[in-house]
Amino acid sequence: MTCAAIEVWLNENPAKLTDRQAWCDAWLCPQEFSGKRIYELIKESSTQASPQALTDLRRALWLDAASAYSWADLADAEMDAKHVETARYCFQRALAAGPLNPVILFRAANFAFQIGDGLGTLRLLKTVLTNAGSAYYDSTFLTYSRLELPIQQILDQGIPTKKPVAEAFLHYWMEAKKLQESQAIWEWMRSKGLVNDQLAGDYVSFLLREKHLEEAASTWQAYRSREDSEYRKTNWVFNGSFQHEPTASPLDWHLEKTQDVEIVRRPQGGRLNMPALETRFLGKENIDFSQVSQTIVLEPGQWKLAAWMKTEGITTNEGVGLHLSDLYDSTKLDWHSDRLIGTNDWTLIEDIFNVGPQSGPIRLELIRRPSRKFDNKIEGTAWLCSVELSPAH
Repeated sequence: MTCAAIEVWLNENPAKLTDRQAWCDAWLCPQEFSGKRIYELIKESSTQASPQALTDLRRALWLDAASAYSWADLADAEMDAKHVETARYCFQRALAAGPLNPVILFRAANFAFQIGDGLGTLRLLKTVLTNAGSAYYDSTFLTYSRLELPIQQILDQGIPTKKPVAEAFLHYWMEAKKLQESQAIWEWMRSKGLVNDQLAGDYVSFLLREKHLEEAASTWQAYRSREDSEYRKTNWVFNGSFQHEPTASPLDWHLEKTQDVEIVRRPQGGRLNMPALETRFLGKENIDFSQVSQTIVLEPGQWKLAAWMKTEGITTNEGVGLHLSDLYDSTKLDWHSDRLIGTNDWTLIEDIFNVGPQSGPIRLELIRRPSRKFDNKIEGTAWLCSVELSPAH
């Protein structure tokens, strides 16, 4: 059927059908085309390529020619019958009747995808993403993943400059473990000013999971260079002086709250009134504590750790200290500092250690191990400040 034929057919006016019974005799009863019946006709058309179903959907359109859904229903049936140009015309009419209807847009996009119109697919689905809610994200992104188009073109022509949409798109590719696409999306979002600390932390975590260690560290360095200009230049511990509150990145301090310990950043609680991290043990449990930590990416070689600690009233025979370990294989690195007990003024903790060529990321922790003594519930306060990791030249 040609486009002209459709127009002529829709404009016919059977004047002899003057009452309801006459319309029903002509199989044009409105009740004939309930939602359930339309669904059945579409199913027949798609699974059996039924000529009768196609005929019935044409009659249904005649009864409701202003409906975007009726045009889309017929368009799908015409496509099933391999009437591509007729289907195209019907979708044009459907879009004219419902230009921002996400269902109509998505159905038209599926048609564009079927006929190999990638740019049309992007244009239609971008409108969906711009105007509809998150319910359409996954199905849209799945369609994008099946397009044989460069990811940069998909970003530029298929993703609106809206933070929720772009974030969801990045998470979709990270969950699929697609490095190249995730990299491109991250850089595109940075160029558009759509990134924040939480998303940066998520992206860095993804890179670490995929064992792209140096890229994870350099990404975090580039993102937070204004806040810590010395990171990976003179000090490989990010926020080593606790100059700002920790973020959600694994390459920043991770502070895990518990009922037995209070952890607070003190802006002037450290040595020489510098910022410090205060850890207060409440004396409730014989705690195995490692809730202050940071992941660090180091190149192979000799490294020097230096940090200042102070304690007040730390009880039990098991005190508080620092621990370095290889996240992938603790047999490659498992270093412990002396642990401080009781009350100690500011004490410098330092040592030199080796990172081998096959080492993974390093975990730096403030720790206290459980005591085996009867009086084993730890109480007291420890302060940590000016934590530095640098090449041991």
